[in-house]
Amino acid sequence: MTDGTQPLAVAQPARSNDVRAASTATFTIPRVVRMSPTLIRIIDGETTVGFVEKVGSVYVALVGERYAKAEEVLQSRELEPAAQRVVAEVIGR
Repeated sequence: MTDGTQPLAVAQPARSNDVRAASTATFTIPRVVRMSPTLIRIIDGETTVGFVEKVGSVYVALVGERYAKAEEVLQSRELEPAAQRVVAEVIGR
């Protein structure tokens, strides 16, 4: 992407009892924006949905539009699972 953001791959679980809804649903692909060497912001459409912060050797997944009020939902040793958890938390709401 030319604006410095990257798409985030997110697996969507198939629901056998909801095939019609799944076929007509539209999903936006979340984007990742590096805010600093240790902080990324995850954006869905035009809305910030969360952050992932690297603290030492751990990536901390935070859900919320504002960093100061975001809630921790996961700690991981890898970036991708932390980012995917942020997206999964938002989709589940």
